[in-house]
Amino acid sequence: MDDNLIIDYLEGRTTPEEEKEILNNISASAEDRRHLADMKAVHHWLSIDDTGLSGEKSFVKARDSLNRAISKKESQKHQRKFVKIFWTFSVAACLLVIIAVFSLNRKHILNGNIASFCNPDSVVMRLDLPDGSIVCLREGTTLSYNNKYDIKKREVWLNGEAFFDITKNSGKPFIVKTEKAMVIVHGTVFNVKATGHEQEIETILASGSVSLRNTRGKNIVELKPGQQAIFNPHKDYLEVKQIPAWNILLDRYHVVMISEAPILEVIDIIQKTYHTQLETNDEISENQLITFKFQKSAALGDVVEMLELVSGHEFTFSSD
Repeated sequence: MDDNLIIDYLEGRTTPEEEKEILNNISASAEDRRHLADMKAVHHWLSIDDTGLSGEKSFVKARDSLNRAISKKESQKHQRKFVKIFWTFSVAACLLVIIAVFSLNRKHILNGNIASFCNPDSVVMRLDLPDGSIVCLREGTTLSYNNKYDIKKREVWLNGEAFFDITKNSGKPFIVKTEKAMVIVHGTVFNVKATGHEQEIETILASGSVSLRNTRGKNIVELKPGQQAIFNPHKDYLEVKQIPAWNILLDRYHVVMISEAPILEVIDIIQKTYHTQLETNDEISENQLITFKFQKSAALGDVVEMLELVSGHEFTFSSD
């Protein structure tokens, strides 16, 4: 696939015909799927690594820098440097990076002035909103917003479950509307679950602050980081409790985090997750420790490629 076309796709500038071309390519070609995943990694790296440039020049510079860093022809010193950059993000950034690298599917529907995104896949889908906010949709979730989003107000409609990392803007609060209630924020990290067939809405706050309100705008509760609120408007029921928010969110979005563990233990976890066997001709020390993160619903080939990058070893795999 043409890199400039992929850049336009990641920046949301492709036409429906171009988007269809990309989706057809990645559906038919594992190589194209891996290439798109690589480009997504570059795109996210660029968002946290200010190059001082803009547009395609900035993207190309970041891509070239990343390619140099992970090239097998480069020294192990450079490879370790990239691994350190990529694998020492905060938990929030980790979750978003993993989803950015491994999520491939999206369905975008335009209906007048409304843009809707639906995730029919088991792989979590990441969306980048016009204001720089990031939303990750779980399977069966739909998110919609007016095309005038961020001009007058930041407002989205949610049916399902999504993780939000919202760009701070004190003048324009971010509003998540559901059939049962709404969540008001200015800039924070949180999760909302509100499906049409369930009577309750659940909100989990990881950082920042949010207020849960009913559909008429009346304030129900202000949440603090690490709190979960479950509200049933039909029964006028509210429960707020302290929870290990990040652990729960990582589990829900199928992200596995392994910190400073023996590489043989990491290999065993991957083998059990994918019911496969990893083999290598390299000599692997039992004392080698690595930090590794992956999304359970990602393609095995993509996970193995990341393992090769982090560990410095080459692997082959076969299904049972």
